[in-house]
Amino acid sequence: MDTQAPIALQQPAAAARRLLRLFRCRPHELERDAVALNLREGLRTSTCRDAIVRLIERTFAGLPDDRCWRETIVRCDIRREKARAAASAMHLSLRQFYRRRSEAFEALAAALERINATPPTGQSTQLLCARCKRELFGGADNAANLSQTDSLLNPYELRPSG
Repeated sequence: MDTQAPIALQQPAAAARRLLRLFRCRPHELERDAVALNLREGLRTSTCRDAIVRLIERTFAGLPDDRCWRETIVRCDIRREKARAAASAMHLSLRQFYRRRSEAFEALAAALERINATPPTGQSTQLLCARCKRELFGGADNAANLSQTDSLLNPYELRPSG
């Protein structure tokens, strides 16, 4: 697979949930899934399983609520813990656990969508990074506020400024 066209994700949250379900329940099917293969190519990993682990790490690195969001995904989808046991271990009510889990899936879906998206024509990579950064961190950053150290080689790799 030299080049692969990006796959238009109709529902990125559903795609993220499906990828994690395949990761957890049917890992042998990951290497045949189009979204997983595209993710593997986009993140330049050797296997789709590694690509999903890298997606999780990149998505939650540096986010304010990253530990709780990441922990809900890791406990249930990587370690295969039951939701009730994970919520208890995290000292959360089941309701609050599912809220955090839902937020985590939204963050994963946004990251998956950014990786699968091609940069729009006519926009510079720096402006695209600023837009992604604004969506992810909720700030009013624009391309002028990005420091020179934040100029990225990969437009889909986000780092907080400052």
